[in-house]
Amino acid sequence: PNFITVPSYATTTLGTAWTLHPTLTSTDFSKIAYNGSLYVAVGTAGKIYTSADLSVWTSRTSNTSLDITDVSYGLDSTNTDLFVATVINGDILYSSEGIVWYAVNTTPDVQLNRVRYLNSMWWAVGNAGNVIKWDGDISIGNTDWTVVSLGSSSATVSGVDIAWNGTLYLISALGGFNATSTDGADNNWTIQSATGETWQSVITVSTVFWAVGNG
Repeated sequence: PNFITVPSYATTTLGTAWTLHPTLTSTDFSKIAYNGSLYVAVGTAGKIYTSADLSVWTSRTSNTSLDITDVSYGLDSTNTDLFVATVINGDILYSSEGIVWYAVNTTPDVQLNRVRYLNSMWWAVGNAGNVIKWDGDISIGNTDWTVVSLGSSSATVSGVDIAWNGTLYLISALGGFNATSTDGADNNWTIQSATGETWQSVITVSTVFWAVGNG
């Protein structure tokens, strides 16, 4: 597969020799997602660009002028392709094909940092314990996200990523206030004591969590 970094991005097929590409615009791009045929890049001031070949990029209307913090690819409730993006004010954007985007106003209005498609559900995590989930039903009247309570100390968890290894959810948070749960249900989370380390990205490989960060 190709790998890409933004804003002035480079591409590679093997992860060794990289090709530098010029910046698309003055926008700082934060994240990129790929569904097998289309790349979607998101960034500041509501900018969304798409490309099929990493060479020609097209600007898309995002329905927000705010910074977009993340974008991921997964499936909707009918197992059809779906892109979902998070906005700095806590709103959600979604698109089936990456071209036409729709906005969902969520509650609470707290910054979201990461969105992931995990265990057939969409999960988004953000500042001050903001965790929401959605089953991917894009039919009219069913796009609301459900707030997930982490418990009485949830405000200490400013989530930067979330992962699932088949038996356990893990939210990595600023300062190491990480949280885990076996089912992701309300008030069934264990919040760890602060370690001072922040795992900026967490993935799973063969049920093992892998994390990178700072601290």
